[in-house]
Amino acid sequence: MTNITHDNEPAYLHQLAAAIAAYYGLSAQTITPTNRGFYGETWRMRTAAGDYSLKLDYDPLHQMHLQKSLAVVDRLNEQGLTFVQQVVKTKNGSLFARINGAVLAVFDWIPGENVESDATKPAEYALLSQVYAATVPGFEIPTDRFTARNTLNGRLVLDGMRYFADEAPTANPTITALWQKMQTYAPEIYHYAERADAFAAACTQDLSHLYFTHGDAGSNLLRDPAGRYHLLDWDEVQYAAPERDAWVMAPDAWAREAFDGALRQHGVDYALRPERLAYYTYEMFFWYFGELYRRALATEDASGAALIDLLTGWIASRLAYAETIAVP
Repeated sequence: MTNITHDNEPAYLHQLAAAIAAYYGLSAQTITPTNRGFYGETWRMRTAAGDYSLKLDYDPLHQMHLQKSLAVVDRLNEQGLTFVQQVVKTKNGSLFARINGAVLAVFDWIPGENVESDATKPAEYALLSQVYAATVPGFEIPTDRFTARNTLNGRLVLDGMRYFADEAPTANPTITALWQKMQTYAPEIYHYAERADAFAAACTQDLSHLYFTHGDAGSNLLRDPAGRYHLLDWDEVQYAAPERDAWVMAPDAWAREAFDGALRQHGVDYALRPERLAYYTYEMFFWYFGELYRRALATEDASGAALIDLLTGWIASRLAYAETIAVP
């Protein structure tokens, strides 16, 4: 097969359908784009036997996450947790296929739309708690042991911006322009990094209670026409503390209470810890900071708008809450 490109979408889809027929024995009638998940391409494929969800990941850095996550999803399927979406295996029993540089995963299609709101948080937390209760060791997925990796990357990004702007301002005009926008916020960002490192040091004293965590559950909560909830897109599943899933709503006491209640209801002997909530708030801020910086470089967007929006937008209230938590 020749390399699949998007210069000619009909040819692209024809080649994709042929590959799926060869690997999965499924005959596509139509393949249409969907907007599900953060990484890669997502498509809906109709066949005479039913509909399927396709995910293709062309990013070499992310493909390994997708591949390894599928074993976890398959295990959860085996344990009866079908709300995580059923993985469809290839004709030879593999959980994925390789197609012209991409990793392809096929799932049963679940109809519905993302419905995240404050009102859906109890349902989301109930699903997450069932996954925590079903956690088993031994899967080749990342384990977050509070290493503050995103914080380190974020600090390096900021240091790099400053270096290029001061030492080599003409080497990369985009970086120089971004630093001009960011230098006002630099003391605040470095302060967050110091706080993150302090909480990381405190959290590493106890590495217990690490579960299968999603990392972006709210954005992937779907309600089907029958009113059932589903959690899709487990590409970034990690062994981690539940706070990795809880930090987004941490400023709201009712949400923290609802999360703890869901844990109890589903037999998970754990309660949210303030120091872990603070750690993940800072860590995820730096994850977004690094991702937005890389996108700005890739697109030569020197405006800094996305980075400024991050610092002043929805995450600001989460950071303000984290600032109230004392380091143990």
